[in-house]
Amino acid sequence: MKSIFKKVAGIAVTAIFALGMAGCNHNVIKDSYNWYESPVDFFTGKAATADSEYVLFGVFPKTVLPLDSTVTVDEEDFVEMGADKYYKGSDGKYYAKALENAYGTGAQYKYENNVEQVKQKNADSYRYFKVEPIKWKVLTTTYDIDGEAGSATGALLLAEDILTANVPYFGLTSSRTIDEKTINPNNYKHSMIRAYLNGITYQGQYGEGIKWNGSGFLQTAFTKAAQEKIATTEVDNRAETTGYSERTYANLFACENTNDKIFLLSESEAINSSYGFAAYDSYGEGNARIRIPTDYAKANYAYQSPIGGYGGAWWLRSPYYTYEYFAHYVSSDGDANLNDYVYRIDAGIVPALCVSLE
Repeated sequence: MKSIFKKVAGIAVTAIFALGMAGCNHNVIKDSYNWYESPVDFFTGKAATADSEYVLFGVFPKTVLPLDSTVTVDEEDFVEMGADKYYKGSDGKYYAKALENAYGTGAQYKYENNVEQVKQKNADSYRYFKVEPIKWKVLTTTYDIDGEAGSATGALLLAEDILTANVPYFGLTSSRTIDEKTINPNNYKHSMIRAYLNGITYQGQYGEGIKWNGSGFLQTAFTKAAQEKIATTEVDNRAETTGYSERTYANLFACENTNDKIFLLSESEAINSSYGFAAYDSYGEGNARIRIPTDYAKANYAYQSPIGGYGGAWWLRSPYYTYEYFAHYVSSDGDANLNDYVYRIDAGIVPALCVSLE
């Protein structure tokens, strides 16, 4: 691997604010590299169907390139996708470069090879991460995409890993005013995390517009051709989706429905038994909600439990019902009976989306 690391802006989520402010010429694909522009069955390698349990679709930085690797990375040969530049390696693969920014220093903050420690931000250390296909769990093939009767024909996919972190639900605990309306910190429609997921404008605390146009997860993970295969889903944000099935609360902080390509699961979806999930307060090794942060996510401040078999925390889209500055999340042991301050940045991102699988 090349030993000289230039500081490149716009590579990692750790530089997300600067990235969002800068325009980016994305999806400039230069060769026949497999960008997984259509869902592929994880087991057969063929086009995914309604019978597929797991699919590969889109790409994202994942596994760190070991320091002792013989692979070299050419920073003059790259493609741009959303917020990232993906550099060509001598092995024919592509790599993103990111500043290491580990949440902690324990044994759980080692890379997947279990040898190299993930360094903290003050080390000023940059690493390459291989751009790999994203693995998704097919939760259902009868998802209601547009909210109309008789249209529950979409396949709901949920990422199998925590892909990144360091993007809060909202950065502060105080409300904003948008279009003369008071917007609570846990309003999903106007959240920072939704803006990042879809690559859209986010309005901050003081009226400033932080733009992710063309620079969000959607554009960084999917080519234009792949984006066209992702359904625009009417995301159900009603109060009924924000509580537990075992005990339902009125939620004054629920927002109106949104129309998105990429979204987070709601509280009710994360405890849906037909999706393979257990009750909201079920937890422990083997829980279907447990998600492990990738190497790239660990380098972007994702929390990882020190307990074997556990993963990291990850955000849900549902606001908490009591406090306007709390939102729901899933814990490292799979428990969905939790909520935390919206400014938390070590909770990771596990995206969901809808496609058609025939």
